[in-house]
Amino acid sequence: MVAALSTLTYKIVHPEVPFDLTKDFTPVALLAVGPLVMAVDPKLGVNSVKEFTALAKSRPGQILFGTVGPGSLPDLCGELYAERAGVKLVQVPYPGSPQVTTDLIGGRIMMSFQITSAIIGQIKSGQIKALAVATDKRSDLLPDVPTMAEAGIPDFNTPLWFGLLAPAGTPRPVIDKLAAAAKQAMHAPDTVDLLRKQGFAPEDMEPDQFGAFIKSEIARWSAVVSDANIKE
Repeated sequence: MVAALSTLTYKIVHPEVPFDLTKDFTPVALLAVGPLVMAVDPKLGVNSVKEFTALAKSRPGQILFGTVGPGSLPDLCGELYAERAGVKLVQVPYPGSPQVTTDLIGGRIMMSFQITSAIIGQIKSGQIKALAVATDKRSDLLPDVPTMAEAGIPDFNTPLWFGLLAPAGTPRPVIDKLAAAAKQAMHAPDTVDLLRKQGFAPEDMEPDQFGAFIKSEIARWSAVVSDANIKE
């Protein structure tokens, strides 16, 4: 199974879901990661995260940020930013990212965290203002846009990721063979080129490392969900 970060966060927000990523599956490989970008309505007149934070502090509970639902990565990034920056935001959930983009351009919401490739055209055209990317490294798609850490919000490496899982109990030789095949496939030149066009990059992580990574992600996002009291 190819799992995404949303697979993990959905379980956190919906504990009644009958699966456990750490018990029912065996990690094989982290496949790829891609940055989200903190984007705002240009009509707000802010040009940096610092300026947006100052605006949000001056208007507590009045800043609307768009998401694709409670517990989604855009929601979690917004809540994490609010906690780190000491501001109060109001989530506005949408059925999907196109609707978020439309209302961000239209000024009905003020900010959103979105996959870079999904709004790169609107950023380039000036319809949306990119303030920072939510990863440790700058995006190849937006090399002039700072990271959240560079913008003054440290420890904000929150990429969307995809990984390969196998059923629990899969023999280790099979896991190792799958991991090697995945690494070879993800680093093929055509694959790397396709990923980069989408704002993603291949990742190297052995099965045990990927398992530890999943546990760390569960711990991190469980804390954010709990602190923000995120519910469906």
